[in-house]
Amino acid sequence: MDTFYNLIGGQITPTLAGVFTDTAVINGHMYCYVLAAVDNAGRRSTTSAPTCAMPNTDPIAPHGSVMINGGTTFTNIPDVTLNLWASDAIDPAVQGFGPQYLPPADSATGVTEMLISNKPDFSGASWEAYATSKPWTLGQTYGLASVYVRYRDTLNNESDTYVATIWVGRNPFISPIYLPVIRR
Repeated sequence: MDTFYNLIGGQITPTLAGVFTDTAVINGHMYCYVLAAVDNAGRRSTTSAPTCAMPNTDPIAPHGSVMINGGTTFTNIPDVTLNLWASDAIDPAVQGFGPQYLPPADSATGVTEMLISNKPDFSGASWEAYATSKPWTLGQTYGLASVYVRYRDTLNNESDTYVATIWVGRNPFISPIYLPVIRR
């Protein structure tokens, strides 16, 4: 080992194949782990690349959604209402973890902020207090427009980006019909 790492444990036996849970940690401190395998003859492999993690009281980011004008497919004007929903509650189906790896349900700290933009890189956007609806002006007056949203909890865990789209301008599903004018 080099001086960057302190050896804090010896041989470990994973509880599940390839899984080790370190419960002797302090929230907010960075922990890095390197592993080496030892065979029955006592031969040791080279060490793995470091894997680092910082335990946190609330380790999971919020999840949510966004709709424009209640989910309608088009609007005639770019002034719309965003329908926003986010939760910091642990959702195993969304997070993809087995129940044995989830933090306690009461560890969620709550959604406090949202970041909204007409641009996928969020340039020019600022975090603001979380709300379930917001008046919004789309970035274009005709064509397919998108709105991008992220949510953040009390501990600054940031959600994935959620996207909603809507057609702006004349309803694209209604085509004008031109009939010949016949005079008698």
